[in-house]
Amino acid sequence: MVERKSFGDMIELENKWLDTGELRRILFWRLRNTFTFSFPVYNIFRCQPDSLLNKLDSHGKQRFKTLTEKYPTQNWTATCNEQDYQESLYILDLCDQYLSKMHINGKDSTNLDIGSKNWGYLPGLHSFCPTSWDGIELDAHRRYWNMVTRRGYGESMAKNFPGCRYLVGPAEELQRQYSLITWFLPFITQVPHQAWGLPIQYFQPKFLLQYAWNLLQEGGYLFIINQGSEEANIQQRLFKELEIPATPLGEMKSIFSPYKKQRFGWLVNKTIG
Repeated sequence: MVERKSFGDMIELENKWLDTGELRRILFWRLRNTFTFSFPVYNIFRCQPDSLLNKLDSHGKQRFKTLTEKYPTQNWTATCNEQDYQESLYILDLCDQYLSKMHINGKDSTNLDIGSKNWGYLPGLHSFCPTSWDGIELDAHRRYWNMVTRRGYGESMAKNFPGCRYLVGPAEELQRQYSLITWFLPFITQVPHQAWGLPIQYFQPKFLLQYAWNLLQEGGYLFIINQGSEEANIQQRLFKELEIPATPLGEMKSIFSPYKKQRFGWLVNKTIG
């Protein structure tokens, strides 16, 4: 079991990392979490599938046809802008490739997505597994140019899918058990963590991985995607240190990927017994 850092440990960390950059991150973090109002979401730029299909080759169009015939995606055009639509299609494609053969619990189960950002890809998750989903985001009050926060957008998206909730706060506040947990690009190195403006006190990759493992019910699955081979190597080391049995899935490839950098996946099954 990994213990959470004590207050004394936090003070030592703050003394070590409390440079000008860290002071700025703490200041803006406190501002974001003080002024949390969000303007309402007006989705006036809804995506039409043709705009995406025109960019695909014949292989991509066939894959699009396969996915949209296999999974319920009919309401995507009413809920997604172009970015949401492509990200949802990308997530659905990966889930279909790597999770469709797993025995994930059915309609009465609840799943969890950690680090949901604005949860624009929820349609992809829900189409793959049309059950209740919780999405949790630590930095939920980050604001866009139109004064809508991640939380405002995420809650608006969740309303379109029965039983789905957008939650705000650290994942360690969660208490229930989940049958499927997805975690896309966890912060396991300090550079991206700091680049996104998060105070160093929230950088606890080993503790959070252990906590995610504890949230997983027996027989459940944890699906993690890292960015780049360096992060994948660190992720592997964390699994080994915590004695969590993880299967490497290799590079995550999808014809719908909007990203340039390589991504690598892991699948964990919490074996019953």
